[in-house]
Amino acid sequence: MSTRITDDEGKVALFDSSTGFAFGPVFDSNSDADAFLEWLGKGEEEGRTFHEGRTRFIADPRKYRSRELQELVSLWQAELIEA
Repeated sequence: MSTRITDDEGKVALFDSSTGFAFGPVFDSNSDADAFLEWLGKGEEEGRTFHEGRTRFIADPRKYRSRELQELVSLWQAELIEA
C-alpha cells in the first residue's frame, strides 16, 4: 500500500495503489510529483508544521484532507520560487 504517480495527457496525479483512487493536486511532470513527495517526507523528518503552526507534516499524502494538500502544494511552490 503506497502512493503512486500516474500520468496522462501531460499531467500527473497521485493515486493510492490499494484503492486505485486518484487524489490531490495535478502536477505538470513526474519530477514535480516526486519532488513534492520528497518535500513532504523531509518536512516530517524535520518536524515542520503548517496551517499556522497547528498541523505537523506527514510524509504520506493520503493522510491529508484536500484543503490541507492544497495548502501544502502552495507552500511547496512558494519555496521553489524563493529558491
